[in-house]
Amino acid sequence: LDLIGIIPYVGEVADVAKLARMADKAVDAAKTVNKASDIGKLSRKTGTIAKRSPIKIPKKATAHVQAKNGYSQIKYTWESGNYKYTSRWHTRTPNAPKNQGTSWVVERKIPGVGYGKNFRKPQEEVLVGKNKWISKEKWKEAITEQKNGTATKKQKEWLDNGHWKD
Repeated sequence: LDLIGIIPYVGEVADVAKLARMADKAVDAAKTVNKASDIGKLSRKTGTIAKRSPIKIPKKATAHVQAKNGYSQIKYTWESGNYKYTSRWHTRTPNAPKNQGTSWVVERKIPGVGYGKNFRKPQEEVLVGKNKWISKEKWKEAITEQKNGTATKKQKEWLDNGHWKD
């Protein structure tokens, strides 16, 4: 672009292109600073936010604050009995339905048994109502169908109920 810049008229286009590229870099830098400050603010509020979870998050839970692509998330993880729980608080995600704002998604895993007569595959489930769990496989399928505009009434219900309003 610098070499093209010395050619009359064409050079002006190259200069504009350089300025546009510099502006894009400045915007990206500002977004990074905003994300970092947002994450810092969220890190200080993990205890307060945990109290709003649809299921009780124990004090021993680990909180992991993350800046995702287009949204922020706090993931709380802990074990209780045979289950490994994750309660995720997140701001509205890109491509989510317009009415879906900040919400919670609660998951649990039951470890599998690797071999023998008691062999069992690991099970993953998502909370979609009071004491109502569905397989994570069904959950992911519902998300895919919603994105494709072909979700059934039942799948829409699972997604609505599984995204607990904050």
